[in-house]
Amino acid sequence: KEFCSSKYMVTFPLFSKITVKGEDKHPLYQWLTAGSEPNVPAGEVAWNFEKFLIDADGNMVKRYGTRTEPNDPAVIAEVERLLGH
Repeated sequence: KEFCSSKYMVTFPLFSKITVKGEDKHPLYQWLTAGSEPNVPAGEVAWNFEKFLIDADGNMVKRYGTRTEPNDPAVIAEVERLLGH
């Protein structure tokens, strides 16, 4: 939490630590990595800070790799599109 707050000025609530790979993978990450949504690739989380964009209806819209910054113009444009801006 401290790292995200200081580096990215995150002010929203963060999840508790959960398992994102392996036998004890949390059900959320089972869904996120299953590839069950159109145009969103399947596969294990590669590294920290992988991002999944979920719309207001709970549909996974996009998956961004760890090298994509949260403030990347493509991320911002997609969020704004989903918000109707």
